[in-house]
Amino acid sequence: MSFAYDPAIAFAFATSEGVAPPDLWPLWQAIGDKPVLVVRGALSDLLGPATVARMVELHPGPFAHVDVPQRGHAPLLDEPEALTVIKPFLAKHAV
Repeated sequence: MSFAYDPAIAFAFATSEGVAPPDLWPLWQAIGDKPVLVVRGALSDLLGPATVARMVELHPGPFAHVDVPQRGHAPLLDEPEALTVIKPFLAKHAV
């Protein structure tokens, strides 16, 4: 079987059987209206489209995102799709 990510990343999840994951949405909401950019690997099974949609729904501030095709959970950030979003986002929001 071929994975689009390092399969060892799942080890922590496999060893916590029966333990509910923590609710991280309050931490997400604590970001407030700070600008956020999400660069998501389109093949990621750790950060799915539904989670990004919920992030958008809960975030009151500037929010931009892009799905990088043919990438797993962690895009390299040098992909053309990533750079197309990263450069203008930083130009607008960097201090």
